[in-house]
Amino acid sequence: MERLREELERRPLPAGMCGIGGLGGVPGLDGAGRVAVVLAGAVDAGALAGAREELWGRSGAPGAVAGVTPGPVADAEVVARLVAEAFSSCGELVEAVRQVRGVLAGGFAALVVHADEPDTVVGAAAGVPLVVGAADGAVRLASDAGAWEDGAVESVVVKGDQVVSVRREFDEVRWEITDGWGVVVAP
Repeated sequence: MERLREELERRPLPAGMCGIGGLGGVPGLDGAGRVAVVLAGAVDAGALAGAREELWGRSGAPGAVAGVTPGPVADAEVVARLVAEAFSSCGELVEAVRQVRGVLAGGFAALVVHADEPDTVVGAAAGVPLVVGAADGAVRLASDAGAWEDGAVESVVVKGDQVVSVRREFDEVRWEITDGWGVVVAP
């Protein structure tokens, strides 16, 4: 948590437009501190064990991924590292999350931000609700549509094979949901 605070002090998120938190998970960063992931629920241990093993093979650290501390943040850190690797090869956060979402299993929801796309938040879920809602020019991601006490005008549940992106474009915030192949399914 301290690393996330330090990183946010050094490179804060855009003023009130995009952010992560409140999903109920513990945030984790990739090794470079450029990708932040909040996970809610539980990613299947088998899916992450394979990812940890693959990352371990590249890092050369016996028994664990170098820099990943055991405990509740570890899963989010592994997912952050996977997103960072996917991003480095495809160059787009939505596609990177889509690729990583394809290898994860379990009942989870994830929100992801990347320093190279500071005006974007990407979410994915499987077996845990993730809802995108819009009201009064703001777009929100939450685990329950009831989180909007002020009443979202429009809300959509993100399905298990879908990825939602929320992006600030000039003075406007837009969102879209794409399927596992990148085809836009909403709004």
